Amino acid sequence: MIMNILLLGLLAYNVNGHMEPDSPTQEPVQLHWSRIDCVPDEGIVDCDAKKGPGVEPGVPVDTIECNKSDPADCVCADYWGRYPDSKKQDWIMAAASVFAILMAFGIGANDAANSWATSVGAKAITVGYAVMLCGFFEWAGATSIGYGVSKTIQKGVSKLTAPDCWACGSCDSSVTLTMGGSLGALVGASMFLMFASGTAVPVSTTHSIVGGVVGMTLAGAGGHCLNWDIDGGLCGIILSWIVSPLLSGVIAALGYTLSLHYIVKTNNARWRALFALPFMYGFITFACFMMIFLKAKAIKKETDLNTKFILSGVIGGGVTALVYLFLKPIVIKGLPSETGDSDAYLSRTTKLEEDEEEPKPKSTTAVTDVELVEKKSSKDAGLVSPSIVRCESNGDGKTVFSMSDIVLSADPEKTALKDWNTETTLRWLTYAEDGRFEYLVKTWAMQQVDGECLMIITDRELKEDLEVSKLGDRKHILRLFEELKIRDGENELETQHALLAAETGRHQLDADNADQLDAIFVFRYLLVFTACMESFAHGSNDTANATGPFSAVYQLYTKGGRDCASDEGTVWIMCIAGIFVAIGVCTFGYRVIRTIGTNLTLIDFHKGFYIEIGSTMATMIATVEEMPVSTTHCQVGGVIGVGLVAAYNGKGKVSWPLFSKIFLTWVLTLPIAGGVAAIVVLVIKGALIIPDS
Repeated sequence: MIMNILLLGLLAYNVNGHMEPDSPTQEPVQLHWSRIDCVPDEGIVDCDAKKGPGVEPGVPVDTIECNKSDPADCVCADYWGRYPDSKKQDWIMAAASVFAILMAFGIGANDAANSWATSVGAKAITVGYAVMLCGFFEWAGATSIGYGVSKTIQKGVSKLTAPDCWACGSCDSSVTLTMGGSLGALVGASMFLMFASGTAVPVSTTHSIVGGVVGMTLAGAGGHCLNWDIDGGLCGIILSWIVSPLLSGVIAALGYTLSLHYIVKTNNARWRALFALPFMYGFITFACFMMIFLKAKAIKKETDLNTKFILSGVIGGGVTALVYLFLKPIVIKGLPSETGDSDAYLSRTTKLEEDEEEPKPKSTTAVTDVELVEKKSSKDAGLVSPSIVRCESNGDGKTVFSMSDIVLSADPEKTALKDWNTETTLRWLTYAEDGRFEYLVKTWAMQQVDGECLMIITDRELKEDLEVSKLGDRKHILRLFEELKIRDGENELETQHALLAAETGRHQLDADNADQLDAIFVFRYLLVFTACMESFAHGSNDTANATGPFSAVYQLYTKGGRDCASDEGTVWIMCIAGIFVAIGVCTFGYRVIRTIGTNLTLIDFHKGFYIEIGSTMATMIATVEEMPVSTTHCQVGGVIGVGLVAAYNGKGKVSWPLFSKIFLTWVLTLPIAGGVAAIVVLVIKGALIIPDS
């Protein structure tokens, strides 16, 4: 026992005695910054940048600690001075403000109006109320959750910090040129949007600004800074021109077909539609909030995908319960069978010729003089034609007045200008502008002026041939004739739409009886509700197409190029942009609304709802998969998809010439917007470069 204790003690002594002492702890070597000469394209940090020591040229840096592990990362250089200070570019800041406003206006005039096209085309709401609601919800979405990270659009191009491109934060930085490039992108995109809105063609504002950024990059940094990959690059954007409308069209056509067979075309269509109504409200609420959570920059990174699904589902479920309890009874009271309007809707036919008078053939009588024998009065103005007394020369050279040959004209208000005969022209002269041109009646009657002449009349011909000596009258007459041509063009479109409706004899094409008509009317307010939700979602996301480039200019103007982080877009910028989006909707939005909602195919409440479903679902799926799609492309694809199903069922048709025009404009979006932007950037680049730098 004693021996064991002695052995253990000896062992402990040997172990402790032969253990090597702990080596002293080595303190890490503290690195300091060092200044070298700037070498282009090497990514050397600017000494004045936030990621560098943050000192101005001439200030020593060797006493400033560097929090890097590699000494090679602790070198910096002063700015090479090729471009002037971005904080002093007042003219770029002013011009960017103007074109950002124009861009926001174009977003409203074109892109924002898309979601209301089906509601207006289906006659669920008037154009006036549609543009007001659209403007309000676009502004609300932009102001409430649209601020977020309002960074410059960088799809298809390299990042701002890439050393061989814009080199933000490096000693050879081109951030001042980036400031001019953002202005160029705004100019290119806004000009293209104005062109598209003027021709009433729906285009993608996202792709417009992407085109502007591509042009800015080509001219400012070089073609090597473009990203041609399918995943997040330009090829993916080009591919989306086909994928997004096709996906939307398939979803819309499938949903419309299933609803047609399982709700509308059944023996109890009204009951089934009313039963599904709360769930459809809940579903569209779920879909729109999912789109908001996925796309709105202020909140899309705050929660994960599962949380977004849960929150959207809870909100959708709440809306479902509210609709069942409160809205469903109101919808029932407004159905045609409840108001007694079913027979009127079902028997309504389009009779285009009943209210139109055929233009009289041109007079073949040789006219030598004319006299108005029936004077205008407030009672008759615009309702009856003046009586035209023909006067011919007898054989003795005397003028003989004949009261028996009285010719009544067609109404100029109801007759196309090209179909006017001489009597219609004289009637217009007598009554137009409160008789301002009545003194021309005699001369024009002698010349037998008709609509074919007026369609191509010029200022010189008015002066020399038709004796309109007053310059003001000539300009006024030419302007009135141009307005008549525009009126005739719009009437022709409305006539084509009416003829399309007349093919089946009813405006609500899918209804064969009162029960089915009620089922279609169930979708009426649901369609308007969907448009409101989509406008809010659109305002929260796509307004950044205008504010993103502007925010880049504003950040560089106020902070310089020291901080290359994305600008946290402020509420006041989004609020002002939202206001101009609303103005664009309320002034020119009706043109694109008419193109999608009326001219592509005939739409009713039922079709319109599934067009919106297709567009929303396609946008949501593409966003989850990070595909660069456009809501405009999805909207048009949904219209075409539903239109094809209707055409297959013999209940409508699609205007393929109009769709070809729209698709061609999509293809031209990138080159036109990019080309304009590139020209602007080249001009700005030449103006900014400091000689001998």
